[in-house]
Amino acid sequence: MKTKSPFSVGNCHVSPFENKLNHADNECILQPKFIELLCFLTECYPHAVTREELIDNVWDGNQFVGEKALTNAIWHLRKALVRARP
Repeated sequence: MKTKSPFSVGNCHVSPFENKLNHADNECILQPKFIELLCFLTECYPHAVTREELIDNVWDGNQFVGEKALTNAIWHLRKALVRARP
């Protein structure tokens, strides 16, 4: 992750330093890896990235841990972003 500066994704405010995702009155604390993944995805936007690129950049190329961890992280990010929607 290049920066820990806060940024927005749609109507959500992301605070990487605090591992928080905020929308209106909703606040969600996420695990640091989930925030790191979200940051990497937003840095790459609008370009698509492969699972391998995500594992290489977020899990330092650890395929054994990264494959399942990536699936889990995506699931949790989707859940958090759905909760944050108006």
